[in-house]
Amino acid sequence: MLLNLEEYNSPKVTIYPNPTDNKVTFDINTTNLVIEDVELFDISGRSSRIKFNSNNSINLKDFETGIYFVRLTFKNGNTLLIKIIKK
Repeated sequence: MLLNLEEYNSPKVTIYPNPTDNKVTFDINTTNLVIEDVELFDISGRSSRIKFNSNNSINLKDFETGIYFVRLTFKNGNTLLIKIIKK
């Protein structure tokens, strides 16, 4: 039986809005998770460090329209990769 990543002990993170114009908010439904690092990748794999704001959001206003991936690294060592579309 194949397991979906969410079924296999994946951190529960909701992002909104997606697609976005600028700001993306991360809602961590599991109270024991603390985000330690946020890294943004464009579709070609180039990475950028991006500031994670105190209200659990990132601002993409300085980035071009396109598809991005955000890698969240948690203090417990887990990582999560999320696709974001910037309008």
